Amino acid sequence: MTVLTLLADVAWNGHMNDGWWVVMVVGMVLFVALAILGIAWLARGLTGSSKSASASEADPLAILDRRLASGEISLEDYRDRRAVLENGNG
Repeated sequence: MTVLTLLADVAWNGHMNDGWWVVMVVGMVLFVALAILGIAWLARGLTGSSKSASASEADPLAILDRRLASGEISLEDYRDRRAVLENGNG
């Protein structure tokens, strides 16, 4: 006898007064919650949305400041690149 058959038998024969209905309700709520969370996780993964990545890519001056602070570029190179970004000329 499978679990579904057992649950159907319990439900149709009126034995739900034994407290099995609580188990079924909790199980169904957990199932629906996990399904919603799974769909949201998949949607987020497929769209590739990440607030931190999009915010840092959107501001070139912030990237330039971070590169100067980490020592990737010299102060002279920083000033040249900043002037190009601010003025828009090469």
